[in-house]
Amino acid sequence: MPGKLSRGRGLPAVAFVAGAPALLLLGLGLRVAAGFWVCGLAAGYVVQRSRLCFAGAIRDAFLWRMPSLARAVLVLLGAALVGVAAVQYFLGVPGNVLPVGWHTVAGGLVFGLGMGMAGACALTTLVRLGEGAVVYALAVAGLVVGGKLGLGVAAWWRARVGWGTAVFLPDLVGWPGAVLAGLGALALLAAAVELRGRPGRGPLERLGAGGE
Repeated sequence: MPGKLSRGRGLPAVAFVAGAPALLLLGLGLRVAAGFWVCGLAAGYVVQRSRLCFAGAIRDAFLWRMPSLARAVLVLLGAALVGVAAVQYFLGVPGNVLPVGWHTVAGGLVFGLGMGMAGACALTTLVRLGEGAVVYALAVAGLVVGGKLGLGVAAWWRARVGWGTAVFLPDLVGWPGAVLAGLGALALLAAAVELRGRPGRGPLERLGAGGE
């Protein structure tokens, strides 16, 4: 009862903090900004309550053999793939196609190492900081500094190394083929997650066996 009462008393404050900026933006005629504010709050609430984390999904699936979070992430990616493809195809909204190369893989590995060291992905880092975990301010600072450094060397990198090659799958295999290729790649990842999630001698099992 006391916990429920305290949470109930906090609802007006939460409603004020969430609603006042939206009303202010609407009053200033910034309807798009107000919409972004409300959608951002809703997305943040869902992420915080669901504990969604890309780094955690990989860690849980391949280290601890717990695939539930990885399944959810793969379903999310599959739905996003189909949804974005539908918007681009039926509404003619152009996509932001970026070039890829060996540096894309290298950058992904470095970024993944950083996620592993921080214990969270970029999204979850912001959520943890919002929850009051001050230590994640270091990770956010690293993201900001790394982004600024990347922008600083972008011109030098483009002149000496290049951006790589931009590949737009619908131009090569058509929209149905591109969607099927994306879903097929996600299916392979899902199979790897399920295979890894089978009962075996993972870290948890070894810890349990050691305590017997």
